[in-house]
Amino acid sequence: MRSCLITKWIGLVLVLLLLSPGYWDKAWAQEDAPVEETADPTDAADVASSGGTGVSDSFLRIGFYEWTTQRFQGIHPFYKMTGNKFFKEGNTSLNSTQDNTGWFLDPPQNHEIDLKSSEGTKLAHGLPPVSLEWIMPTGWNLLTAHSLAVYYTNTWLTDQTAQNGAKRLSDVPLIELRSHYYFLSYSVYGLFPPGRDQTELFYGFGFVYIESTIRNGLRSHGTINKESRDRFMDLDHYHSEQPIFFQRIGMTTSAENFGITFELYLLSDTPAMRNPFYKMDLLPTPETTIAKRIDLQGLLLRLTWGVYSFWD
Repeated sequence: MRSCLITKWIGLVLVLLLLSPGYWDKAWAQEDAPVEETADPTDAADVASSGGTGVSDSFLRIGFYEWTTQRFQGIHPFYKMTGNKFFKEGNTSLNSTQDNTGWFLDPPQNHEIDLKSSEGTKLAHGLPPVSLEWIMPTGWNLLTAHSLAVYYTNTWLTDQTAQNGAKRLSDVPLIELRSHYYFLSYSVYGLFPPGRDQTELFYGFGFVYIESTIRNGLRSHGTINKESRDRFMDLDHYHSEQPIFFQRIGMTTSAENFGITFELYLLSDTPAMRNPFYKMDLLPTPETTIAKRIDLQGLLLRLTWGVYSFWD
């Protein structure tokens, strides 16, 4: 399943590359270029200094202002938690820089207020998504560069965005899941050297640490135990017990300094949190076994249009 998914996205990246006007402009320019019998060494130096063939020195790249969607592989985490049939087909969580930062969340959605977190935690969890990558060109033909990167983002998922097909609110338990992701990755760049007016392809891997808060509760309904009431329970705070392995694949297109990055982060099935509903009499006959620990296996698809490369 995972290899098939990676193959599909590699194909998509290659198609986007071939459809890139800049790619074909360079190809046609090379075909139409007149053949000169003698070459001036200063001409090659001018081309290299313009960045058209890539840069030779290491540089820093920052990414901000992103659009992110999270898609889960296989069974949805809320379905594993509750066994509720209306979570069975749910699979996505959509976020963007504008609405997944603590600064822009209303108090009912801001878990840090209810948790009475420290000022440092509130500040850290209130920051918008951002990535920093240190790229080191190699000068080789195929493996053109390698890099180390750190990336922070967060996601927001509720019972209403995760459920599928419920006609009444009382058909699903109350759940709000807010997760903070801290990625550390090593990547290699191939085929095209990083630089101005370039399209770069990369593949990487690394580990991610996840912190999650879950606000959960039950609604009064005939299919839920009679003692339940329409209320929220206290917040539960969880973190991944061990770093979670992930793979990274994508492409970056750069102009003079600014560019756009399209990338995927594929998360493994390592558990990310304990289940607050484990051994709770939530439903008389849940459709699936209630898991003790919950994973967030799947992918984060990230489109970043605020990418700045410091190669000057």
